[in-house]
Amino acid sequence: MGKGIWTIMKKELARFFKDGRMCLTTLLLPGLMIYILYSFMGDALGSQLNVADDFQPRIRTVELSDSMKELFAQAGLQPEEIGTEEEADALNAIQQEELDLLIIFPENFDAAVAAYDASQGDDAPNVEIYYNSASTDSSTAFEQVQGLLDQYESSLTNLFDINRGQEDRFYAKGTHPGIIDKDVFNAVQQLIQKRKETFSRTTTQNIYPLTSRIQCSECGSFYRRRSVSGTVKWVCALHKDDSTACDSHYYSEERIYDGFITMVNKLRFSEDNILGQVISRLEMTLAAIKRNNLAARDLSKSIAELNAKLLMLEQLRSKGYLAPEVYQAQANEISAELAKLKNVRQEKFNSKAAIMLDEVKKLKMLVFELEEPLDAFDEKLFLEIVKSIQINKEDEMSVEFLGGLRFKERI
Repeated sequence: MGKGIWTIMKKELARFFKDGRMCLTTLLLPGLMIYILYSFMGDALGSQLNVADDFQPRIRTVELSDSMKELFAQAGLQPEEIGTEEEADALNAIQQEELDLLIIFPENFDAAVAAYDASQGDDAPNVEIYYNSASTDSSTAFEQVQGLLDQYESSLTNLFDINRGQEDRFYAKGTHPGIIDKDVFNAVQQLIQKRKETFSRTTTQNIYPLTSRIQCSECGSFYRRRSVSGTVKWVCALHKDDSTACDSHYYSEERIYDGFITMVNKLRFSEDNILGQVISRLEMTLAAIKRNNLAARDLSKSIAELNAKLLMLEQLRSKGYLAPEVYQAQANEISAELAKLKNVRQEKFNSKAAIMLDEVKKLKMLVFELEEPLDAFDEKLFLEIVKSIQINKEDEMSVEFLGGLRFKERI
């Protein structure tokens, strides 16, 4: 029995090794594929690691102090310094993923840190960090800078290195004359405790719905978010820095949200059908423009003729009546002329009224998705339909919606 099995095995092995294709596909090819696959994966992972190592975050700062400049330089960071008037542009750049971080320091930050006294009930110097949590680069930059600021905060308390000697030392309290006078020592301990409480930081993990959207009607400055006695409020940046320079007021976030809710409910449930009336008027205006625009009609006719020529060329090519190179040359020429005419027609037809009509239709569609009156702030809807907000000193909020429609509400 065993001899018979061995004879069969030798016969099969001999047949296997005589067949070159079978040896290749069974032994050599799998090993080669594994080698190629792992080489590719190694190169891909290596390239990702190299990108991470070379990562240089794009950072802009406002009121960057000398101590922070030194800290960033030591970490190899190269922040761009901007003025307060450029904050809105920076926030928009973060939303567009053209910028990773915006860091806003209070004016005279180093002096404010040194002068801060928690026992007097003063507000600690406040540093604002804005980043886009949906962006990997922005989130990475935030974590990197957050770590740096944590180190800086810790360094404010580490004023002395205790027990620098190479050998272990043991101390018994009060048994030897102090190298440092006791009163001085106690004063230093109070200073250390004070510094521990000095550096507070509000890290804004994402851009708020109202960020860079509210503008002061009095001076044109953008509003900033602040926490006042536990209540979130928005205030004109100029008024906050100098209340005599602008007459605007603080507004709670809740009041602003309530004003938005009221406007949306009026647009959706008003018997006047405001948005429907606007759309009807815009459609009539566009119809009149198209009827009177003979040049635009001629363009449409020319475009239709070129499309017909392009279709005929395709039919001739498919039947073999045109050589491929002849077809391609003529098709490219017609396509270029077609694109040119479409651009011209776009400029003539797509007037401001046409763009406005498209946006108002979108506004109506989004608002009319509401089946019941809005009773709470809807962030997604707000971001989709609101372009800008202005508030004047009479507490009147003017909101610009899609299509450039502007409505007012007292808050």
